[in-house]
Order: sequence, then C-alpha cells, then structure tokens
Amino acid sequence: MDNNISGIEFEKICQVLVEKMGFNAEITKASGDGGIDIIAYNHQPLLSGKYIIQCKRYSGSVGEPIIRDLYGVVTSERANKGILITTGSFTKQAIAFAEGKPIELINGDMLNDLMSN
Repeated sequence: MDNNISGIEFEKICQVLVEKMGFNAEITKASGDGGIDIIAYNHQPLLSGKYIIQCKRYSGSVGEPIIRDLYGVVTSERANKGILITTGSFTKQAIAFAEGKPIELINGDMLNDLMSN
C-alpha cells in the first residue's frame, strides 16, 4: 500500500474493497462523523446488518483509545461489527481490548492480502 495517498483516497480504496466483498458501502462526510469513515450494509443471510468501518492510514501502530472509541460508536449505532482498517499495525493493548468484542482489526499485511484476492 502506497503511504503517499491521502486519507480520503485510502477511504475510497477501503470502500471499493468492502463493496467487492458484497457490501453496500458509503463514505461518510469528512467531519462530524463520530469517527466513522464508511458505513456498510450486508444483505446476505447470516451476515445481514450494519457495519461501521474506520480507515487509518498510519505507518505506526493504532492504539487502544481509537479501538475503544470505535467500540463506543458500534454500540451506539447498534451495528453488527466495527472494523478498523489500517496500513500500519495495532498495539498489544488494542488487540487485547478488541478480543471478544464485535470488533475486527485489519492491519497492513492483512489489507494487502485482501486486496490481492
């Protein structure tokens, strides 16, 4: 993944990826979105519902506070799951916090794998 792309361009790449996986996805407006970058809906049996996606173009690690905020948004929006996609990685604390919660963490390596399929 090219780290020279803008945050908006990265959101667009994530939107296209999610749509290829069978979701209807829309990018939220740039400000006042409560940390939500993409809202995706799936209408397939067993997977149907609302998914909150946050996109972070980072070269470093995403920490627990960001995951905690995402979890709060997922809860308040009554979404099936929150997904954080980053070009970087996650701290041990972020991974531990997400465990057992409806949160999926996709790091740069996983993102590259998803995009090559």
